[in-house]
Amino acid sequence: MFKYLMDMKYRIANTLTVKSAVSRFKNNQRIGFVSTFFGVLFLMLLLFSCSSGGDEAAADAQDSTAADIVLSRQQFDGANMELATFKDTTFHQFIKANGFVDVPAKNRMVLGSYYGGKVSEIQVITGQRVNKGDLLYVIDNPEFLDMQQAYLETASQLRNLTSLYERQKTLVGENVASQKDFLQAEADYKTASAKLSALGQKLKLMQIDPEKLTAESLSAQLKIRAPMSASVSRIMVTRGQWLTPETEAM
Repeated sequence: MFKYLMDMKYRIANTLTVKSAVSRFKNNQRIGFVSTFFGVLFLMLLLFSCSSGGDEAAADAQDSTAADIVLSRQQFDGANMELATFKDTTFHQFIKANGFVDVPAKNRMVLGSYYGGKVSEIQVITGQRVNKGDLLYVIDNPEFLDMQQAYLETASQLRNLTSLYERQKTLVGENVASQKDFLQAEADYKTASAKLSALGQKLKLMQIDPEKLTAESLSAQLKIRAPMSASVSRIMVTRGQWLTPETEAM
């Protein structure tokens, strides 16, 4: 009986030992498989990284090689090339571009007319460069004749009134003429002188020189000339249009 119990104990111990060994083998097998899997994955990533780096390096090397220009000595001499050291140099280059060139407000000028009239001529185009005194446009108005006529008539009257005033002044000094006649002659002279001066200023606004105005030079046209040297940026009137003092022409 004792011997039978010992045999059973020995068999149970052997069975437990075998199961323990099998369990350790399976665990070791799992660990080994996991380690092998991660090792293979790491090697694949490493090989892919090296391959990509090599391809990029090869591409860079290829681009660098393609960008290089190689000249023979014959080509170098034939193109009159020469070697030089680096130095500061001013390069004169021109760039064509579309756009607008503007000027400060102090250099701008809008032209019109102090007097209304019909635009009969336009002598410039947009963008044209003009000099001071160049003819820009012409307007017609019969009333221009009336103003010039009034100036010439007043100038003639003033000459007569001036003569009468000087004579009365001399006579009153000699107590030959009355003071009343002298004062009347003086008033008429000053009135005509003021009127002539006002008409002369109006003619200057019409760009007409009063000193050069004669009966033969009367004109129904008003010629507008450039008051300064500049470029014509815009033209806001057309031929045949009635231009008023409030209208901007250029």
